[in-house]
Amino acid sequence: MKNNKVFIFLASIVVCAVVMFGYNKPEKIEAAQSLPRVIVSSYNVSSDGITAGSTFDLTYTLKNTSATNEVTSVLVTCTSNSETIYPVYTTSDQMYIEQMAPGEEIPVTVKFNSASEIDVASIDLTMNISYYDDLVGQGVNQTVLQIPVKQDSVLVIQSYSIPINAITGTKARVNATLENTGIDELYNVKMTITGDGMDNVVSDIGTMGANSKKQQEAYIEFNEAGTHNVTITYTYEDSKGQQFEVVTDPSAVEVTKSQLQSTEQNNNVVNNSANGIEMWQIVVIAAIIIVGAFIIVIVKKQKR
Repeated sequence: MKNNKVFIFLASIVVCAVVMFGYNKPEKIEAAQSLPRVIVSSYNVSSDGITAGSTFDLTYTLKNTSATNEVTSVLVTCTSNSETIYPVYTTSDQMYIEQMAPGEEIPVTVKFNSASEIDVASIDLTMNISYYDDLVGQGVNQTVLQIPVKQDSVLVIQSYSIPINAITGTKARVNATLENTGIDELYNVKMTITGDGMDNVVSDIGTMGANSKKQQEAYIEFNEAGTHNVTITYTYEDSKGQQFEVVTDPSAVEVTKSQLQSTEQNNNVVNNSANGIEMWQIVVIAAIIIVGAFIIVIVKKQKR
């Protein structure tokens, strides 16, 4: 009997313990499920991508994903193993936030420079995030952002020459020095010269090797006098078949009429004028002759 009482007493203690711990367990599970974790919830780059040798802004948003706990001492460090992007001078690659409330989002903007040469389609930027909260202590997170690279034209016009004066009917030379600054060949390179008072001229350059230069010349001919704007357009394809176009600013060319054309036009004017005087003289002479003959006939009749 005494043993039964002891058993019942011990069983009651166990039941009470189970009830007590069972009551607190959901709270611990809920807390564990809402552990604070600082993440990069979104990011964007100014102008939708970067180009070599440019400055750009990276804006990213930090978020405390916990619904119940705040975090403190948040430190974000941006690193790039490619060494193609780096913060602008006087700008730090680290961001420190003293405190973030549950669910809070904080936007951060960092200004970067890009290297003068970039030969990749995107750049990986690693975001190392450390923080502290009362529940788990020190926490860390790492996120990799992909920064898109926009490839501007790699065909550079180092110099070009368009004459400022020309004569109609006479060929004028246009020349240019081109450089392929890329690491791949360029294909179907063409130079097209367009302008008022002239026919378009297309010059095939062909293929340009990587890091190579090319001098190209062509001849244009104006058929109208006056001031005409001339533009040079270069088109090419890269190794992926993507087409590019580089256009120069319009250049004004003062075109004068050739002396040969002026002489021919003056001769035509003189000939037409001479022909006009000659016909007039013929008409007058014919009229005089007819009138004279008529007078003679009348005089003869009167004498009879």
